[in-house]
Amino acid sequence: MTTQGFLSVMPVRVRIMNDDHTIAWSWLTPEQQLALRANPSGPVPEQLVPRLQQIGLLGVGTKYLTSPTGVRQTYLPRDLVTFIEVLPLSA
Repeated sequence: MTTQGFLSVMPVRVRIMNDDHTIAWSWLTPEQQLALRANPSGPVPEQLVPRLQQIGLLGVGTKYLTSPTGVRQTYLPRDLVTFIEVLPLSA
């Protein structure tokens, strides 16, 4: 901690938010990536939700909707949908 005049400054580690999902995307298996590419704006396959939460791809902008039958569905944030839609097929 340093003091500059009347202001005490303490270094803090902060996770910076950005919309570059490249690193987190690379942590998904090819099968998981393919499942998300199949319908990026549709509901996320239920089995992928825990993994996407774990690697930080679900958060601000994620939509959770409950169907009339009571099934909870997860929808990706718009910036992630756009990221997936513009990925080259070889990525």
